Amino acid sequence: MAKFDFHIQIGDTFSITDVDLDKLEKHTLQEYVLFLNKPNDKRSKDQIRSDTFNGLAAEHYMMDNYGYTNDNRKYKDLFSPCGKSVEIKTATSEERILKVISQLTERKSWANISNYVIAFLRQGNDYVCHSLWEWNGQNYICTNVPEYDRINE
Repeated sequence: MAKFDFHIQIGDTFSITDVDLDKLEKHTLQEYVLFLNKPNDKRSKDQIRSDTFNGLAAEHYMMDNYGYTNDNRKYKDLFSPCGKSVEIKTATSEERILKVISQLTERKSWANISNYVIAFLRQGNDYVCHSLWEWNGQNYICTNVPEYDRINE
């Protein structure tokens, strides 16, 4: 099987000012309502909106700079330039990224979750590509930090 090309490199950075804020805000207003009133979601309306905005910022960056396209299906993120579904995740700590990957792994058993994940660390308005993940049939394997693979054990 050919290695998947994420196009982005670990350590690549961007700032919120690098994306079209008008388009980002409009997209946020359209998408965050999908997450309101979900019984298991304990976040406030403002937190859901903020989380959606921060995640979509990374999605818009990938679309604007790496040829990704929006996946309009409910709860989906992007298509890579070669048409593969890709999850985009943002977090403010490595621990949170690992928790999100663990949650995706658990959901993979009952939901149609992408085989590819790009994770960004966010500090304020600045983002850095932290890790790239591929599904191996049982777990998400980090392509750049092998010791992270132990989270699935």
